[in-house]
Amino acid sequence: MAAIRIKAIYFDPPGSDTGSNSHLNKEYVVIKNTGNQGRQLRRWKLFDQGRIHTFRFPRFKLRANRSVKIHTGRDSDNRFNLYWDLGNYVWNNDGDRATLKTKGGRTASRCSYSSTASSPRRC
Repeated sequence: MAAIRIKAIYFDPPGSDTGSNSHLNKEYVVIKNTGNQGRQLRRWKLFDQGRIHTFRFPRFKLRANRSVKIHTGRDSDNRFNLYWDLGNYVWNNDGDRATLKTKGGRTASRCSYSSTASSPRRC
């Protein structure tokens, strides 16, 4: 079975935190399929430590040995980029934890960082 993992969190993109859509899209999480078969991620969830923000995957197949970026801002989804469509930042600059859960609720991957971490946090 293919392992779907959080590979990195870009939690503090360069520049000031303006909240503009172009800057929000520089904040993202990289999810990778490390297996040799594609996996359907529909109804999987990605959320922050406080579960304040939850991204629900649309019908989306992550190809074998490929990655997808989950951006905070808005744009059109494609096979390499999915968008949360939020107007505010998700990932705290002083520490947070990303959790990826399967559609059945099992934890597939977690990645944490603290105030001493530099962005991106490789997981």
